[in-house]
Amino acid sequence: MRTLNGRRQIELDTSRLGNAFDRGKNWSPFVFGNNLFFVYSLSPLRVLRCSMPEGKLDWEFKADKENQIDIGGMLKRGGTNAVVYGAYVYGIGRETKYENIECMGKRHPKTAQHYPFLWRFPLEVMKNTTTGFSQSNAQDEVSMANSIIQFRDIVHPFLSGVNDPASLFVFNETLFVTVSSCSCACLPGFANSWQNNSVFKIDLMMT
Repeated sequence: MRTLNGRRQIELDTSRLGNAFDRGKNWSPFVFGNNLFFVYSLSPLRVLRCSMPEGKLDWEFKADKENQIDIGGMLKRGGTNAVVYGAYVYGIGRETKYENIECMGKRHPKTAQHYPFLWRFPLEVMKNTTTGFSQSNAQDEVSMANSIIQFRDIVHPFLSGVNDPASLFVFNETLFVTVSSCSCACLPGFANSWQNNSVFKIDLMMT
């Protein structure tokens, strides 16, 4: 983890998480109550607290696998940072679908295509944890709502391609997301007809 100017690097300390901890990827950082957190996984929902400036990691909220909610069999992963907005923590992930595509006159079978989706979980989860919510009762409390994290499809203009959400931010009390797109696949060997970065406003209609 580096500062914005790149002058300072902080090595994240995972010693409290056990030897079996898998660093993985696609963590979604966010700040709440002047504390740094990472959404480590979406399903099951698992959140890490990062103690600064040491960079020590502890589980803040850890649902067990048996509490994993049904996400329709789709491969859903993290994408952007998360933000606290209203009564929820929001983020934009990416859903992978394997589709037969045609790119620059060539057909490519079962090629990974990425599309953005919206996720959120109640800020009440963090309010509970920041007042002494231990890992053990966090695992018990996740049973209070199997849908503690919600997923929603996004109405977007992408019909194909790799469309990866990059950053999420609030401006004038409105959510915006940046998306980096490749027309075919962002991989060596694909001659993409275009690559671009776009900013989209998010109109929330979740209930």
